[in-house]
Amino acid sequence: MIFWLGGRRVCRVKMTDLAHLKTPRGLRAASALIALSALLHLIGYGLSGFDPVAMIFPPVAVLYGLFAWGLAAGWRWLAWPVFIVMLFGAVVAYVMTGTTAVPDATLLAISAADLAVALSLFTHIWARD
Repeated sequence: MIFWLGGRRVCRVKMTDLAHLKTPRGLRAASALIALSALLHLIGYGLSGFDPVAMIFPPVAVLYGLFAWGLAAGWRWLAWPVFIVMLFGAVVAYVMTGTTAVPDATLLAISAADLAVALSLFTHIWARD
């Protein structure tokens, strides 16, 4: 690949030199799923009628968005903490079912998305290179 600047060749880079910048497939999948979970948190907060109990959802959505960004950037060290947080989040979302103004279907979708992230990270963490 050749980079041009103002009609002049600036540098030449082989695509194999950029191979280390690729995000592993497991982290890309986890990133997409955690972004979905963040979106579901925001939807759940809106559907709850902005219930005071559900006020934890927007900060969690922001945190999940940051996790998604970090995983999409290929930060492998972030996989372990996110794996643990997702397991905890799935359990909390499931336990909240039927006890808050957030619709149960939204809470179950959040729990399923969090478990899918955890499964994706599980396969990434314990995969053989």
